[in-house]
Amino acid sequence: IGAGQVMPLTSATGMATRALPIGVYMVCETDAPDNIVDRALPFVLTVPMPHKNGWVYDVHAFPKNGAGTIIKTISPIGSGTGLGSTLTFPVTMTIPKQANAWTKFEISDVLDHQLAPVGTGVQSVKVGAQALDASYYSVGAPIAGNTVKVTFTPAGIAWLNAAPKDARAGSVITIEFVAKVVSIDSGVIENDAQFSNKPGQSLDSN
Repeated sequence: IGAGQVMPLTSATGMATRALPIGVYMVCETDAPDNIVDRALPFVLTVPMPHKNGWVYDVHAFPKNGAGTIIKTISPIGSGTGLGSTLTFPVTMTIPKQANAWTKFEISDVLDHQLAPVGTGVQSVKVGAQALDASYYSVGAPIAGNTVKVTFTPAGIAWLNAAPKDARAGSVITIEFVAKVVSIDSGVIENDAQFSNKPGQSLDSN
């Protein structure tokens, strides 16, 4: 067994290329974006590969990932979405599978400047249809940029890492952010939700 061959990072189009000596390789995915729910399984690749009556030295491999999404909707409380209206923004996120143990799980809502958080800005946090244990997460005070953030505590991280491995994967976390319309500019209110499990990386809502 030879030494491992580190592939370059994939480009924005998801491609990476490397010249490899003739041999048999076990290809393993070592990292993936935050929206990946299912990692590609390791697979065997030979250089060259047999094809029809010859050999192909320019080998293409297409490992398959299962991509997850964070989805944000809007639900008016009372009547309409005009000035003074209170709105909830349900944000749903399917818990992804992790190659390694969880160390961070954070969902934030970047509220438009025409909105103001009501209270902490978070009305409820659920897993499936059940309220998530309040000790599993904390809600930070709204920060610069009108951002409301829900961060899993050490107890919540331990819950995510419960045995057997990936026991929580596939469960759906729903956070209801709540805000009031305090001004109306163009009539369009834009805001975005983000998920992060790594420093400096995030997944935006659709």
